[in-house]
Amino acid sequence: PITEAIVAASVAAAPAARCIVDLGAGTGHQLAAVLGALPEAAGIATDAAPAALKRAVRAHARIAGVGCDVWTALPLAGASAD
Repeated sequence: PITEAIVAASVAAAPAARCIVDLGAGTGHQLAAVLGALPEAAGIATDAAPAALKRAVRAHARIAGVGCDVWTALPLAGASAD
């Protein structure tokens, strides 16, 4: 039920999204589900754990991984994500 709610909220908030960022993506399960509903979007999984990022980028062909700590500045350009 949580994944479905995340997908529904994401599609409602940004139906034409081109880039979705998942902070603390873990396995990438939810990001993969969102990308499944937004076929034109790419995803960026962020996580501080290298093992989590490895798993997240395998969750969907359109997920890229970025290792970072969300308590510091994110390594993303301003307005680069929806």
